[in-house]
Amino acid sequence: MAATLVLQFQGVNWDKLKWVLQNDGDPHTGATEVSAWGFRQETRKYQPLDGNIRLRGLNIGRQKDGSVLVNSLQIFNVNGLDEASRSRARAQAQKEAPRVARFLRENIPGFEEAVLVGTAPELYVRETRHIIGEYRLNVNDVLDNRDFPDRIAIASYPVDIQSISPADTGFVIGNPLKYSIPFRCLVPKKVENLLVVGRSASYTPLAAGSARVVPIGMVTGQAAGAAAAYSLKHDLTFRELAYSQEHINNLQDILMEQGLDLKPFVIENSWEQHWAYPYVKKLRPLGLVVTGYSNELDLNKIIIDRSFLNLLYEGINRTVPGERPDREELLNLVTDEPLDKHKALAMLVMARGFPSYYRLYSVEELFEIVAKREFLSTQLQERLRKVEILDLGHAYAIIAETVEKLEQQNPAAAATRSAFPFLPQ
Repeated sequence: MAATLVLQFQGVNWDKLKWVLQNDGDPHTGATEVSAWGFRQETRKYQPLDGNIRLRGLNIGRQKDGSVLVNSLQIFNVNGLDEASRSRARAQAQKEAPRVARFLRENIPGFEEAVLVGTAPELYVRETRHIIGEYRLNVNDVLDNRDFPDRIAIASYPVDIQSISPADTGFVIGNPLKYSIPFRCLVPKKVENLLVVGRSASYTPLAAGSARVVPIGMVTGQAAGAAAAYSLKHDLTFRELAYSQEHINNLQDILMEQGLDLKPFVIENSWEQHWAYPYVKKLRPLGLVVTGYSNELDLNKIIIDRSFLNLLYEGINRTVPGERPDREELLNLVTDEPLDKHKALAMLVMARGFPSYYRLYSVEELFEIVAKREFLSTQLQERLRKVEILDLGHAYAIIAETVEKLEQQNPAAAATRSAFPFLPQ
């Protein structure tokens, strides 16, 4: 994901800025006494000096000295593990900063008298390596608002996947109410006497879209410090501590005495009883279920054929890229109308290698092929027979079972796919 260079300004009229964002009618913008977010449309007009840089919607923090920090200047193609790459990127961004300041003064309410007074000493790098810990937090843990017995932090940030190039705008996979971070995520599987906190802890990349943020790094750091002191006092390894609920309870008590809120919680998921929800959980790690800030799955909503084709194609491509179907052939079936089972089965059969003329086969003939080749489970086939027009739940089910079959048939390819399978390789 893009790195950013944080810019510091003096002279911002915070009251004016806040009023504009609170009254612009956009539910995705806003401001408080200490933070503000918005102006996405305005910043799209910015023309950078460097093609590797972009100004995104403003993310602004107000400091006690009256200055503001703006975390919106994106730099692409930065290798966060390489010092020379980071230095080059920071120099590019610093060269760009005066131009950004001029643009903000001319285009953003409240910045008319703003003066650029500094830049951060380091880039904000969102993603490099993660340890593999005793537990690896995943995107379903995050979006199912899961609690863990060994919780040492509570998190709630959206699963925010930032842009990877100037050509895309990033996206929000979902927006958890809250979930907990297990102590086991800090304990490396193969290294003793070490705890890893912050964005390098044991999170999958999509889970890290939420858990990577600074407040969670601060709280996991506090927990690690307390755990280190506790382990020395009780002559425990971190692994022994992680798997003793008695000692974990004692550690939680210490952290709560220090001010953390670590009470157990249960958050009901209204979609969990839906027949298609297990398929949602299968597809989330592939980045195929994107609900944005609303978290609304809409599993009963009718899906159009083009949307189904895009999901089917990406499901195959992100699982086993070498097996991806001929998209142009499949597009011949698209009419941008509600998806019926005949078209869905024809797309599935063609995507699994059958020639394009199979789109002329009847529904029963397509069902026979699906059954004979075991493309779908018997249970799903029976469910599809009972409907004519398919909803999003049916679409997710077909694609999830297709992905699962391909993983079983191509275990090596599936095991080595990118950690971000939805990004260009």
